[in-house]
Amino acid sequence: EQRIELEYLRWKRTPAPLCIAAWDIDRFKAVNDTYGHSGGDKVLHVVGQFFVKNIRRTDFVARFGGEEFVMVLVGASVEQALKLADGLRLSIETLGFHFHGQPVKISMSCGISEFRDGDKPEAVFERADKALYKAKQEGRNRCETG
Repeated sequence: EQRIELEYLRWKRTPAPLCIAAWDIDRFKAVNDTYGHSGGDKVLHVVGQFFVKNIRRTDFVARFGGEEFVMVLVGASVEQALKLADGLRLSIETLGFHFHGQPVKISMSCGISEFRDGDKPEAVFERADKALYKAKQEGRNRCETG
């Protein structure tokens, strides 16, 4: 929340685009039920590290409770953010997770929203969250914009 607020204040001063991406691990409860919480914790750790290593240094990612992550994509239009998110999503799907020698199928859904004139961070996050919900309703393992 602090980083979103900081970038929001910068965005108000400069015309550069700014997006929020809300991520959720698909069917994470099934991962915990099948592999236990230690398996779920490993998935969360690997996904978090993957995100940190594969976003630009100017961007920001944080775990946002449970199996959700939030990204702040600085200087990225909604189209650029969608392209980045789709690439990340496809890469996660092919990471090849294993737990105690067993393959673990992981996919993620994402909702993206860009700051618009008059927006407050809460409104942008709410649109990203609604887009994430739409991605899940439309079959998961996809990115939507809102």
